[in-house]
Amino acid sequence: MRALWDEATLDPTAKKSKDQRQRKERKPKEFDRRLMREACEIAKDAAPYMHHRLATMEHTGKDGGSIEVLVKRAAASLQALSQAEFDTLLGLMQKIGMVSASAGEGSENS
Repeated sequence: MRALWDEATLDPTAKKSKDQRQRKERKPKEFDRRLMREACEIAKDAAPYMHHRLATMEHTGKDGGSIEVLVKRAAASLQALSQAEFDTLLGLMQKIGMVSASAGEGSENS
């Protein structure tokens, strides 16, 4: 695939180096469009074997559970809350399932 692409886009008369990518590129009107299409077809056919689709991947937390996310930048804002405000926020987060019911145990205002 890369060899076809290089053949289509790099000047064959330019001095070759150890790294083929260092060769001078042809002008766009001189590109071999047939070879470029062939390289693209090969890349399209190879892509499923090289890159998994995101829809087929499943991310889980420890032991197959949910993933726990910690947002650090909110910590400063949370410290500014009074205990009553924090308890209200925590209760709402528990109600909508953002945090587990055990998350409020042992919480203290710093």
